[in-house]
Amino acid sequence: MKTKLLSLPEASLVYNKMPNYLKIPSINPNYIICDSKRDKNIELNFWYAEKGSKFFLYSFYKNFIKEFNIFDIESPYGYGGPISNSKEKQFIKEVAENFSQWCNQNNIIVEFLRFHPLINHINFYWGTKKYNRKTICMDLDSEITTQYRPRRQKDLKEIKKYNYTLNKATTIDEKIKFKHIYIENMNDINAKEFYFFNNEYFDCLFENDICDIWFVKYNNVIIATTSILKNKYSRCVEYHLSARVKYEKKFKEINKNVFTYSQVYMLNALASYYKDNKYKLFYLGGGRSSDPKDSLFFFKNGFSNTLIDFEIAYHIHDKKKYMEIKKHLSTNFNINNILFYR
Repeated sequence: MKTKLLSLPEASLVYNKMPNYLKIPSINPNYIICDSKRDKNIELNFWYAEKGSKFFLYSFYKNFIKEFNIFDIESPYGYGGPISNSKEKQFIKEVAENFSQWCNQNNIIVEFLRFHPLINHINFYWGTKKYNRKTICMDLDSEITTQYRPRRQKDLKEIKKYNYTLNKATTIDEKIKFKHIYIENMNDINAKEFYFFNNEYFDCLFENDICDIWFVKYNNVIIATTSILKNKYSRCVEYHLSARVKYEKKFKEINKNVFTYSQVYMLNALASYYKDNKYKLFYLGGGRSSDPKDSLFFFKNGFSNTLIDFEIAYHIHDKKKYMEIKKHLSTNFNINNILFYR
């Protein structure tokens, strides 16, 4: 079996050779390289294995934990996990053995992944998986509005009252405007640092053809915006970053309901646009937490009753060292977390 670390161009070629159903936008190396730019300490690895006509790609972040002089592995922001053109158990077993050997040689003691709900990564993985929460996906092959919950059907009648338009960004200046609105919105809602992204991240995203930027306007005034990740081969789009102008901060002369219903209008209009352009899945994701009453989950769930499990996964490569660290840490750490020492 041949194994090696790939460059970005090499990883992109391998990704493009995968079966189409695996070409989910946020698994694309061209997206992952953008995500890796949000933190200068991130070391992105594209680990590759090949045997005959079978090949395997695993994109992950290798993190150095200075306090314990160890490394760990984590999937990129959102989702991640290995993919392969083969589900053959013997092939995956050999891959696992080679990867474990590589981890041991590189002082990597544990890996933690957030599987993408649209990919059954466990077919290509050797570790343990656990259910985390439900996520939501719209079937664009079906009539869109028939998937909506009654509350969303009611919203559709309301949005007809307002003069909304949906516009795609076509210039770099428009895309930069998206960045400013997003950051301002994160500040307005006191979002955690995790939800902020640096200029390098946005610059990379804007230069890539895997992302569409959209604006919702009311009487030619921008009131909401979003970014959509896409792949024409999997025919899948993913709801990515989104923001809404704060009503209390600007445009007080506009009816507050205009802002309230802008997100409903946006998702409905985007679903129609991508359906018309032959996309089959619109993945909305889940909530901010695993709480079934999570407000973001409740909002997204209004658009579809197709719920897909989001699972996490992990594998401990050096159990002795892993347990030694657990023993030496204070009770202030949540040792039930896989990466408990962070």
